[in-house]
Amino acid sequence: MMMHRATIIALICCLVAAGGARAQPFDYPAARLATTWANTDAALPHHVVYTDGSVARAALLRLNPAGLGPSYAFGFFCTASRPRGDGAAAPCTEFLLGVAVVYCNSGAGITFVTAGVPQVVWSANRGIPVREGATTELTPEGDLVLRSGSGGAVLWSTGTKGRSVAGARIGSDGNLVLFDGRNATVWQSFDHPTNALLVGQSLKHGARLTANVSAADWRDGRLYLAVGDDGLSAYVNAAPPQRYYQLGLSETSPGAYATYTNGSLTVSARPGAPPLAAMELPTVGAGTVQYMRLEHDGHLRIYEWRSGWAPVFDVLRLFPDGGCAAARTVCARTTRSAAAPTR
Repeated sequence: MMMHRATIIALICCLVAAGGARAQPFDYPAARLATTWANTDAALPHHVVYTDGSVARAALLRLNPAGLGPSYAFGFFCTASRPRGDGAAAPCTEFLLGVAVVYCNSGAGITFVTAGVPQVVWSANRGIPVREGATTELTPEGDLVLRSGSGGAVLWSTGTKGRSVAGARIGSDGNLVLFDGRNATVWQSFDHPTNALLVGQSLKHGARLTANVSAADWRDGRLYLAVGDDGLSAYVNAAPPQRYYQLGLSETSPGAYATYTNGSLTVSARPGAPPLAAMELPTVGAGTVQYMRLEHDGHLRIYEWRSGWAPVFDVLRLFPDGGCAAARTVCARTTRSAAAPTR
């Protein structure tokens, strides 16, 4: 009888332990110092090739809080340079080190290879893509660096050597953070935007969103979005810069910055201050992800996952036919003023 009871207790313990194991997350959002990732399938086994030829190789991955769906990954990403069409997908050879949205199943496996092509929302090396075998390392001294290969030249770094960095993590908001022993932020990708903003991210005074040259060329193009003392403006980079859009302020505000929140884009004088200008945006659907991207045609579009990536809003709403896309066209200067919202 005692043996039978002991067997039952042991069986219950095993079931509880197994249930606890299943409850553990399968993602891998953080890394310690002295960690190196190589841009190869062998070194990054969590990788996938999409039907259009794009490639995602995840070094860190934060699974969607819902347990599956669009999730944030840090790693090497190659987006196909041309559509597949009827022929075979073009081989992907040039990679960005960055943060991308990838679709994951409940086991943190990257899936949905047809409609879930990785959406790169931040990159370290947009002007200097790397090839197979490139490496990124979180050095023992706390610097995150990108090299052309093992022991190769440093192409990019966070410049955080000697600043007490203890590790790196990718957040549920898509922010890549280097943190110290007290969990305080030392460096974050949110402070260094490229061509996109995520919900919760700010575009600070002096920072820019810069559009790509084209859909296939990730280098800095001629169009950019910036916050000045008089509001949020979009420009053609010329001599002098030509403004083609403005979300103006009711009063001049040195040091103003813009913030992309769930359902709005606001311009404020300082953190915690009432917005000086605001624009209503679509809210983010439950369990999904949304981001805005300045594109090579001059539009600032919001994209959201809806069983596939789809544009859901055009923030600038100026050029329905892509008036900035062709070299021979000129973006007309347009100004939109917004008074401070009433409480």
